[in-house]
Amino acid sequence: MAGTYLEILTQSGAASPGPGTWTATPPRGDTLLLAGEDCEIRLCLDRSVSAGEALTVWVRPEGGGPCSITGPVDTGSSRS
Repeated sequence: MAGTYLEILTQSGAASPGPGTWTATPPRGDTLLLAGEDCEIRLCLDRSVSAGEALTVWVRPEGGGPCSITGPVDTGSSRS
């Protein structure tokens, strides 16, 4: 969710998700995060979002309630 825009994304099995999809890279390669572990979530929205714009991602773990992650947009252009 960026501004007032809301998009529901589909999980992708690809390392680089296509438009309207997301993917995650858990540290041990499975789908379960243990307490204190970090995970990189990559998503590809159907519209452009400016670098630095605030973005909120709602994550609903299987069998659990949703939680939110908020931060500035990183377009990935500075990554090698």
